[in-house]
Amino acid sequence: MSRPPPTGRGDVIEEIHGVAVADPYRWLENSDAPDVAAWVDAQNAHSAAVLAGLADGPRWRTRVLEQLRRPLVSAVSLRADTIVSSERAEGADQSVLVVRSLGGGHAPRVLVDVTSGADATAAIDWFEVSPDGSLVAFGTSVGGTERSVLRVVATADGSVHADEIPDTRACSVAWEPDSGGFIYTRYPPGDEYGRIVRHHRLGDPPDADPEVWTELPMRAAWPEVVLSPDGRWLIVHVGVGWSRTDVHVLDRTSGTWSTVIEGVESESHFVVGHDGQTLLGMTTLDASSGRIVKVPLPAGGVSPQEWETVVAERDAVVSVPRVVGDEMWVVASAGGVDVVERRDVAGELLGTVGDDGLLSVVGLSGDRDTGAALVLVDRFESPPEVWRTHAESGTVRHAWSDDDTSDADGSGLVVDAVSYPSLDGTEIGM
Repeated sequence: MSRPPPTGRGDVIEEIHGVAVADPYRWLENSDAPDVAAWVDAQNAHSAAVLAGLADGPRWRTRVLEQLRRPLVSAVSLRADTIVSSERAEGADQSVLVVRSLGGGHAPRVLVDVTSGADATAAIDWFEVSPDGSLVAFGTSVGGTERSVLRVVATADGSVHADEIPDTRACSVAWEPDSGGFIYTRYPPGDEYGRIVRHHRLGDPPDADPEVWTELPMRAAWPEVVLSPDGRWLIVHVGVGWSRTDVHVLDRTSGTWSTVIEGVESESHFVVGHDGQTLLGMTTLDASSGRIVKVPLPAGGVSPQEWETVVAERDAVVSVPRVVGDEMWVVASAGGVDVVERRDVAGELLGTVGDDGLLSVVGLSGDRDTGAALVLVDRFESPPEVWRTHAESGTVRHAWSDDDTSDADGSGLVVDAVSYPSLDGTEIGM
C-alpha cells in the first residue's frame, strides 16, 4: 500500500502558561489557502485510491451508508401524559416532531414536518412543550441559517396557531402555567446580537410583546429563561462569554428583581425547588467540576458565600439538577461516562437510574407532579434509546429506540473505559 502524501510542518511555537507548545500543523487551519486546498485534494485522491482497491470496499460503503441513514431520536420532552420528540426517519434529511402518549393512549404520529413544504432546506431548530402538553412552541429556519421563526402547534390535532415570531434563533422559552403564553428570548430584527427577554400571550401581536429583561452586560450576552411551575418566579441566566453566567430573578407578583450572582467568573444554573421558595442549582463557583446548591427566595441580599451546598464537588462533572416528583436528579459524568443519580431534597443519594454501562445521557425530561421521566441515552455499541422510568424506583423500561426495526447487532462489540496520564499526571479518560 502506498504511503499518503507528505504533510509539511510549520515552526509555530506558543508559550501557554509558561510552557512552550509547538503547533506544526497550524497552517492547515486556513482552509482558504491554496496550499491547504492542494493538500486536501491530494489526501482525498490517495484515500479514494486505497479504498477503491479494497475487495470488500463496495460492501462496506453500502453498509455504512445504510447505517448513517437509519432513524435517529435526537431530543425528547415529557409534559403530563404527552411525549414530544425530535426524530429523523430512515433515509430522511431532516427531523420531524413526533407526539405520543406516555400511557399508550394513541400511536406515535408526526406533529410537525417542515420538509413537506416547497423548501427542502427547511429545518426544525428547537422546541418547547407547554406544561399540560397541549401546545408546542417550535422554531424553524431555511438554508441552515438557524434564524428561527417561532410558531405554536396543538398536540391534539396538529393545528398551527396564527402566532409567528421572527428573530428567535436558539430561542429559550418558558411557558406560563396556563399554557396561554410564555416568556421567551428574541433578537432585534435581522441582528446577531442584542438578544433580550420578552413576554408573549397567544393571539397578541408579537411586535407589541412587552420587554421583560434588557440589561445586557454586553451585546453578545446570551440570556436564557426558566419559570417556576406556579409562574411566580422568573429566572434569567445570562451567559457572558464561555465561563461566566449572571443570574437574576423576578418576583412576578411584586415586580421586584433580585440578583443571585453577577460579574463572577463562574457558571451557575438554577431551577425552582420542590417547595417553590428555593432555588436549586449547579454552580462552578469554588468548584470547577460543579456542586449542587440551594438559595432561598427572594435571592436578593444572599451572597454566594451563603449558598447551602447539598452535593459537594467530587471527581465528576455534574449537571443542573432536575426536579422529578419528590426527588432531584443529577447527571454525573466521569471519564466520559454518564450516570443519572436520584437524590432526595437534602442531596442524599437514593440510587441511580438504569444500568451502569458505558453510556452518555443525551436528554432527561421528568414530570414534577407524577414523577414519571424519560431518559435519552446513547451507547458506543447501539443507537440512542429512550428509557421510561420513575422517581420512586429508577427502574428502567424500554420506551423506544432507533434500533426497534434495525438488523444491526452490536452484541458482539466490546467497549472498555480506560485512562492514561497526561504530562502533568492528570488521568485522561477515553
